[in-house]
Amino acid sequence: MTNGSDQVFLVTGSNSGSSRGYLKKSSFHINDIKDTKILNLSSIYQSKSYGPIKQRDYLNQAIHIETKLTAFELLDELLIIEDKLGRVRKEKWGPRTIDIDIIFYGDDQISTPKLTIPHYDWENRDFFIAGLKEINCPFIKGNGLSFKNVKKLI
Repeated sequence: MTNGSDQVFLVTGSNSGSSRGYLKKSSFHINDIKDTKILNLSSIYQSKSYGPIKQRDYLNQAIHIETKLTAFELLDELLIIEDKLGRVRKEKWGPRTIDIDIIFYGDDQISTPKLTIPHYDWENRDFFIAGLKEINCPFIKGNGLSFKNVKKLI
């Protein structure tokens, strides 16, 4: 699919219900998006919740895909997957069945109310960095985070 395709890096996260199951289902749905193919998946990482709301730990996984969709088309498809998997948006940083973030879309930089790429604050989130580093995301080299806040799961 390489001709006319973009390299994209996503991170999925879940801390409600069967989190492993939601990560697995999301990757199946992502691979079913038209003109999109999963190239690599990281291990699953456990991390503390992010933000002010006390909740259970998250499971996260980085995904390297190739797609012919624009960043906005891809975002729309990912939001449909989140809806299919029961994502409810009650409160910012609240618990969720699945969250699918576009971290990098090629080397594009986008800043709109609907989409920011690279994902805002990505450099300060160990749970993004650990999985992205594992799948050789070219933007992660030399980041230097200690990954003290994540635990690789087998």
